[in-house]
Amino acid sequence: MAISLDSVSVGYGDTIVLRGVSLEFREGSFTFLEGASGAGKSTFLRLLRMDLLPAEGRLRLFGEDVMAAGRDDRAALRRSLGLVFQDFRLVPWLSALENVALPLRLGDEAGGVADDYASELLEWVGLGEKCGEYPERLSGGERQCVAIARAVITRPRFLLADEPTGSVDGETARKLMHLFYSLCDGGTGVLVATHDAALAGDGCDRLLIEDGQVKRQ
Repeated sequence: MAISLDSVSVGYGDTIVLRGVSLEFREGSFTFLEGASGAGKSTFLRLLRMDLLPAEGRLRLFGEDVMAAGRDDRAALRRSLGLVFQDFRLVPWLSALENVALPLRLGDEAGGVADDYASELLEWVGLGEKCGEYPERLSGGERQCVAIARAVITRPRFLLADEPTGSVDGETARKLMHLFYSLCDGGTGVLVATHDAALAGDGCDRLLIEDGQVKRQ
């Protein structure tokens, strides 16, 4: 099991945002996490990527108990996750290729190897001709495609995407969802947080956050 939660509650200070969550996510699964703005979708993703720790209950990532893991162990677990943010979080002074290659370069991968793989991924997301462009010269959809390529360059076992289509038009949103489905077909688990229920396709798992609870639909 990639991720499991057993009666997990989480919040900020004395304020509990989500309570008593018990769920499991398999590698190769595709799940939509739906809910209104402010319902707790981003908090749930922050929990899964260990930016927040449970106030109660047990969270396991790839069989490891997060609360029992030390800082180095959590860092290693985090490297098994890919992260896609609504606001892209690209480095403005790096080109598209350099942004995508950055995780490998930070991991001491040889520059040439990192750049070659980054170039392949930019081809995969349809931006092979824009490797040298800087973020300010790219559209919102193109920036999100770069962010997706960067998120998967380390071959994560599970991908977390927070409102990845919130800043793009409908056609680009469908393209991005196709990329996520392609990842899932390759064995990567995918969890997409969204307020747009229309994005959910047939056969996908669907979760709803409401009143501090996370429920399967």
